[in-house]
Amino acid sequence: MKITKDFIKKIEGIDKKIRSNSEELNEKLPFVKKANAKKVHMVMRGEKLIELNEETLWTEVYHLGLNCPAGAVLRPLYPELFKLSEENEKLVLEHKKLQIEALGFDFTQMSFTNLIKLILEIKHNKEI
Repeated sequence: MKITKDFIKKIEGIDKKIRSNSEELNEKLPFVKKANAKKVHMVMRGEKLIELNEETLWTEVYHLGLNCPAGAVLRPLYPELFKLSEENEKLVLEHKKLQIEALGFDFTQMSFTNLIKLILEIKHNKEI
């Protein structure tokens, strides 16, 4: 386990960017979803072309991910929202990678033993 000032700075920077992106998404997405909920789009399902409203398409994106067929319909209409979401996904992966490199485990799956080791590392680390 190696916690350094550099690690802390990097994690703080990533956290700040994730929070900023999330706040922007939480501000814009509900407005977009409400304003255009009933807007209808033609979507291929199997070999059939069907009509789906944006409310349904957003629900599919939520459950199936940004790259699902519904995402392909919404992405050109709302590129900024998709860009923010994709950036956050990349930042979360980078955050997890840094955690594992520095701590030796993913903190979201921290055991009590991991917690004790982390506390001891911080207590005895003169660098931070």
